Amino acid sequence: MPVPDLDPRLTDVEAAELVARRATEHRDWIPAPNAGLAAIRHRTRKSRLPDDKDVTTLDVMVPGGPHLLPARWYEPTHPTGVTVVFFHGGGWAIGDLEMNDALAREISRRSGARLLSVDYRLAPEHPYPAAIDDGLAALRWVSAEGGPIVVAGHSAGGNIAAVLAQKSAAGLAPPIDAQLLLCPVVDCDLTRDSYRRNGEGLLLTTREMEWYWDMYQPDPARRTEPGASPLRAAHLAPTAPATVIVAGADPLRDEALEYARLLEQAGTPVTVHVQEGVPHLYLTFPMISCVEESLTRAVASLQRSLDSPE
Repeated sequence: MPVPDLDPRLTDVEAAELVARRATEHRDWIPAPNAGLAAIRHRTRKSRLPDDKDVTTLDVMVPGGPHLLPARWYEPTHPTGVTVVFFHGGGWAIGDLEMNDALAREISRRSGARLLSVDYRLAPEHPYPAAIDDGLAALRWVSAEGGPIVVAGHSAGGNIAAVLAQKSAAGLAPPIDAQLLLCPVVDCDLTRDSYRRNGEGLLLTTREMEWYWDMYQPDPARRTEPGASPLRAAHLAPTAPATVIVAGADPLRDEALEYARLLEQAGTPVTVHVQEGVPHLYLTFPMISCVEESLTRAVASLQRSLDSPE
């Protein structure tokens, strides 16, 4: 079989080879907005990983107001007393507890934190602010146990974590001690330069983000609310220390970096790690060697935030 052409935007060779292989193997895949939501939810469904000696899991139901939220505890062998409330990616419209199971497991394993992964309600059946409301309910439930709390999320889950951190700073959510934002969605503006450069052919496209936003918040006028686009907060107060992981060849790159700058200008301690030459979703592919570096840096930064005096 001929070696597929590698995308020059992906300067990480392993990432470039992975994207090229996927493009070859799935040449006949219909783009997500054309395939339809049911088909994409089925296509992205993953199997649960088996437990191991370092991290075990327990599925629970979390009170979410008038409903119960499925969630999963990840319990490390040697817990540190820290609790992470984690939100999976998937454009607020796809995904479940299995989507980022491996990523959640690695964060728990490396940090020693108990981690609660929340299966928040999905759009379009439950549009904005349902996911935020569910995240707030989970955060309140966890906070009743006491101890340091971190909010964390990947992609659209990073959006939920960022919004909860803002609400916490404003006294509208329980106190948190740190936030971990992994390639987060933080704004509804899809015209930034990183969208122009990386919005086609790299696992997440501009058209897909348009599709996700149309489902999450059908009213464009409301997409600029800070609860939907946390970057748009008019008066951003200092929030809990933030660690922001950015993929260098991600359409979301520019908004994540801009949000990190705004947090820092508001007085929030911020650590940013840009992994150059990799696409959005790279953290979900552990066979790419640089994922090890990114997760190591993320956990180290998180630990520094929790160890720092107030």
